[in-house]
Amino acid sequence: MDAKTVKILAAVIVVVVIAAAVVFILTKDNSSNKANIDAALEVYGNADGDYKIDNADLDIIKKVIKGEKDYTLLEYPLADANYDGKVTEADVELVQKILKGESCTVYHSWYKTTDNPDVRWETKVVDTKWPITLCIANGAANALQMYTMLDLQDNIVAINYSSGSPPDSTLYPAYSKMESLGTSTMYLTASKVTETLAKNPGITAVITADNKGYLSSTASGRIDEAGLEALGIDVIRVRHAAVDPQDYGSALLLLGFLFQKDTNNVVEATKWIEDIYKTLDKKLPGATERVTAASTSSYNYLSSLNSDYADAAIYGGGIYTIPAAATTSLKMEDNPWLYNDEYQADNILEIRTGGSNGTWYKPNSLNYDLFLTQTDENFELFKAYKSGHIFLVSGDMPIFARVLYCASMLYPDAVSIDFVDKVHQEFVDKFLGGTYKVSELKFAYTYAELVEYAEKY
Repeated sequence: MDAKTVKILAAVIVVVVIAAAVVFILTKDNSSNKANIDAALEVYGNADGDYKIDNADLDIIKKVIKGEKDYTLLEYPLADANYDGKVTEADVELVQKILKGESCTVYHSWYKTTDNPDVRWETKVVDTKWPITLCIANGAANALQMYTMLDLQDNIVAINYSSGSPPDSTLYPAYSKMESLGTSTMYLTASKVTETLAKNPGITAVITADNKGYLSSTASGRIDEAGLEALGIDVIRVRHAAVDPQDYGSALLLLGFLFQKDTNNVVEATKWIEDIYKTLDKKLPGATERVTAASTSSYNYLSSLNSDYADAAIYGGGIYTIPAAATTSLKMEDNPWLYNDEYQADNILEIRTGGSNGTWYKPNSLNYDLFLTQTDENFELFKAYKSGHIFLVSGDMPIFARVLYCASMLYPDAVSIDFVDKVHQEFVDKFLGGTYKVSELKFAYTYAELVEYAEKY
């Protein structure tokens, strides 16, 4: 299948089409986007490139068919609803089926990270049986947050996760009771998948993340993406962990569309997140006053530039010091160059999930001693450690909140914890059903606070 990328930038939709050796970039006005969001529904048939498929898209498709001035496939590539390289009555018929909610095949974006540090995602268009009623889904924290926001609980039959990091029972009580169909979020066990499919014949899809390692192995009885497709199961790769609000919003819109969830709720959440980032930008210091930063999601690794954890530091106002690499996580003992002065940052952000280290969602229930020991043993050679500028930030909370807490650690005078806590609670109340009280919990620690809490609890 030809690779295509649909990238939304500000109020402009940039559609990059890669076919054979021909590459062209098309830019068009997105003034029809009535909800005033920058994210877009990356589905063919969404001819105007906004956040939904509606009669406005039908009108564009019909104008392209008639050959009206300025209405061409080049100008409106998403008008090719059935993705066959031309715009015909067949595209009208497909969009009409979508508008009626009738079963059909839809074509949409798909993302997978690459080994090339200069190219973050492999992108292509895939076909999916629509709408999805039942599926198997990835059980990582970032994915579970999206499922919760979209109310997919009744659509997800089973998930896969690591026994060392199961779904948090406070946040995801239903998902935490599900047996994992794999040994981690990366793998699915073939026999368990086969058994689940037999018990649930309505399953048509597996939802996974954009990480290239996910569903990539058949070792130890695992089933990979090709194996699932051979069984007639559509594999949908979603950027669950996207920090960029447009990418995150587009992922939300895609999942909402595939499962036919309330568009208004998805658009509201997308708009809310985009507005919060704009508010944060106004609070952050100017470019010349920014501090350097590096991130890690594990005690003996640092994140490369093409990592979602690096994105959290960057969107939080940090100047990132570690370049992009073939892998998003760099083991320190295997990459001694990380200790060179040019790659050392003034601040290190440890963005860590709970799992075997406890939970972020019950007061003072983290294993502070373990976090502190891991920090002392693995970061003592870094200047950030020597100056006490190492911070522990929750990796189990909504991604926008992760960014805000990183910003509050890097710039405490500009981005106060009180502001971040207030915004965090507003999001929880609006989009996560008021699951927890932010004021009763703590989602970020300075090194000094980590020492204090380790002694106290």
